[in-house]
Amino acid sequence: MLTRVVAGLMRAGHTAPSVPALRGLMCGRTGSAPRAPHICSREFSTAPSPEERPPFAGQPISSTHPELLAPGQLTPGVTAAEYAARRRQLSELLPPGSIAVLPSAATTYMAGVIPWPYRQDPDFYYLTGLLQHGLAVITAARTHGAEISGGGGGGGKFVLFIDAPNAQRAKWDGATLSREVAAAEFGADEVAYMHEMPRRLAALASAAASSSSTSSSSSSSSSTTPLLLFDSDRVGGHHYSTLMALLKPALETPGRIAPLRPLLHNMRLIKSPAEAGLCRASAVLASAALRHCMASTAPGVTEYGLAAAFEYGVKAGGAARLAYPTVCAGGADACTIHYGRNDKTLQAGQMVLMDAGCEYGGYVSDVTRTWPVAGRAGAGARGGRGGFTGPQRDVYAVVLEAHQRCLAATRPGSSIRDLHHLCIDVLSQGIRDLGLRPGASLAEIRGSMYRDYFWHSLGHYLGLDTHDTHLVGHDRPLAPGAVITVEPGLYIPDDPRYGPLAGLGVRLEDDVLVTAAGAQVLSDQAPVAIEEVEELAGSAVEAAAAAEAAARAGGAQPRALPLPPRGPPAALWQMMYGRAAAAAAAEAVGLPGTGAAAGASAREQGAAAVS
Repeated sequence: MLTRVVAGLMRAGHTAPSVPALRGLMCGRTGSAPRAPHICSREFSTAPSPEERPPFAGQPISSTHPELLAPGQLTPGVTAAEYAARRRQLSELLPPGSIAVLPSAATTYMAGVIPWPYRQDPDFYYLTGLLQHGLAVITAARTHGAEISGGGGGGGKFVLFIDAPNAQRAKWDGATLSREVAAAEFGADEVAYMHEMPRRLAALASAAASSSSTSSSSSSSSSTTPLLLFDSDRVGGHHYSTLMALLKPALETPGRIAPLRPLLHNMRLIKSPAEAGLCRASAVLASAALRHCMASTAPGVTEYGLAAAFEYGVKAGGAARLAYPTVCAGGADACTIHYGRNDKTLQAGQMVLMDAGCEYGGYVSDVTRTWPVAGRAGAGARGGRGGFTGPQRDVYAVVLEAHQRCLAATRPGSSIRDLHHLCIDVLSQGIRDLGLRPGASLAEIRGSMYRDYFWHSLGHYLGLDTHDTHLVGHDRPLAPGAVITVEPGLYIPDDPRYGPLAGLGVRLEDDVLVTAAGAQVLSDQAPVAIEEVEELAGSAVEAAAAAEAAARAGGAQPRALPLPPRGPPAALWQMMYGRAAAAAAAEAVGLPGTGAAAGASAREQGAAAVS
C-alpha cells in the first residue's frame, strides 16, 4: 500500500515522502515519534498494558491532548480552577439549604439510530466543562452560616452523575468519562453512576430539607424556601423523563422548586478574560472566513458554494461547528432575515448578504456583511465586474452610518435598548432621505413607519449561545465583560413602487466586547467601509484567474483546489487568513504552542515529512 501511495504522489508531481513519514501520516501524525505509543498499536504491537493505560476521559484533556490544552486547562482557554470558581459562585447564590440539579443535553438523532453531532447544554458546560452526558448537583454553600457538607469549597459540594461503563455501547460511540477522571480532572467531590441517581438525589434533597428546616427561624419560612432549583422545561435534558418522575412530588408542592436558569444567565452575562479570549477567537475565525467569501464572489458563484467556503474556513481553523445555519442571500432574498435555502446562483449587479458564525471552544460568533457580487470598477476576466450601484451605495451608506454610530455609543452604562433607539433615529433619517416614505415627517417615520424596513433588534447578548442569556433584559446597563452584537439593517420590499431601491437588503453585524474604555470590535477581519468592500469583493477570483492564465501560458498544469493545510490552529490560521488574524486568535485563546515560532516549527516539520 505504501508503494502505491508513493507512486501516486510522484505521478502528481510531488516529492516522494519517506516511508517513516508515510507511516506517521497513516497513524495521524506529521512529525517525528508519536506522543502516545498506543496510537499505532495495531501496526507495531506497542499497546500499553492495562495498568499503564490512563483512565478514560471521553474528551480531550491536557495530558492526552497537549496540542489543544495547556496544563491546568479543562477546555481550550479555560482552567479547571475557573470552572470550580463558577460552581462555588453558584453555591453561594443558592438559597440556604437548597440544591441545584442540572442535566446535560441528551443525544438527538438525525434518522433512526444515527445521532447528530453532540452539543452540550450551555449551562451544564459553563459549570462543568464536560462535553458528554452527565447530571450535576450543586449544594448550597451555607445554611444561615452553617456548613452543609464538606468539599467543593465554601461548604458547597459538586456531585456528578455519569453513565456507567458499557462495553457494547463503547463499540459504537467510544469510551466515556471514568469516575477517576471525573474526580481528578473535572473536580467532582462525589461521582456516582446514573442508575444510582434516584436514591442519591432523594438523599441529597432530604439532607437539604433537614438542614433548611432545622436552621430556619420559623416554620412558615421553612415551608416557602425552595429546596430544589431545577428547570422543568429542559425537555432535551439527559434522563429528563426519569428526573421529572423523581421530582414530581416537589413539582406539585408550591414553593419547593424554583428555576435555576435565571441564576446561571446572570452569571454568564459578564465574560471572564478567558471567555472574552474565546469570543475573540471565534469572531476572528468567522470574520476572516467571511472576508475570504467576499474575495471569492463573482457572477456565477452559488450561494451554497459561498456557504460551504465559510464552513470549510472556520472548521479548518479549529471551530467545532457552525453557530447556526449560514444565511447567504443574493438579491431580494437579503430582505428575509433567516433565509436559509442558499440555492441560487449569484448574478452580476446584485448584492449578497451573508450572516454566519462559528463555535470555538464552546463560544459562538455572529457576523454579517453585505457586498456587491462584483467588486472593483472595470471589466475583469470573468466579466460584469463593478462596485456598488448608486442605489445600493445609498442604502449601504445609511446602514453603515447606523453601524458606526452605535459602535461609538457602546460603552459601560449604555444598554442594548439605548443602542436600538439610536439605531432607529439614524435609520429613520435615512429612510426619509432615500425617499421611501414621501410626504411623511421624520417623527412619523420614527414613530412606527420604520418598522416596514427594520423589524429586528439592534443586537443581542453573545457567548455560549448565539442569543445568549436571553433571560437578561435589553434594558440592563452594559458592564465591562459583556459581549453583544451590533447589527443595524435596512430591508426594502421588492415592490415596484420603490423603483431602483426595490429588493435591496443590507445588514452589517459585528461582535463587540464592552470594555472600560468603550467597545472593542472582535470581528474586525472583514471590512465594512465602502471603498474597502469594493476593493476586496472578487479579488481572490481575479487573482486565481491571473495565476491560471500564467500557469497555462508557461505550459504548466494549474493546480486545482488545494488540500486542507496541516498543522496546529495558529499555522492553519496564518496560512488561510494571514499573520495578523492568526496572532490575534492565538493570543486571545492562549493556546499552547501557537506563537510565530510554533507556526514556523509546524511548517518545518511538514517540509521534513515530505522530504
